[in-house]
Amino acid sequence: MFTLVGLLLGIPVLGSFHTDLLDLLNTHDAYWFQKAFIVSKEAADSLVLDSCATTSVSFKNKLNTQAVYCEHVIMTAVDTINFSIAHRNE
Repeated sequence: MFTLVGLLLGIPVLGSFHTDLLDLLNTHDAYWFQKAFIVSKEAADSLVLDSCATTSVSFKNKLNTQAVYCEHVIMTAVDTINFSIAHRNE
């Protein structure tokens, strides 16, 4: 609703996609209509937002394949060179 009001009033709104909801639903064996709702909602958000951002290049690329077009990557405070899954130590 917030983004629609911004659209109607001509107020630019930036949205942030920071959680992979579709992946989360897949890990919890969600029903198809729940997944379809999330895909539809994220695509609709992408259409009404003036600009979209996310927290990683890989998630940006994944969202782009789902019709969610993110123009910006806002890096988190985590040093991704030193703290990486590639450096994982059990």
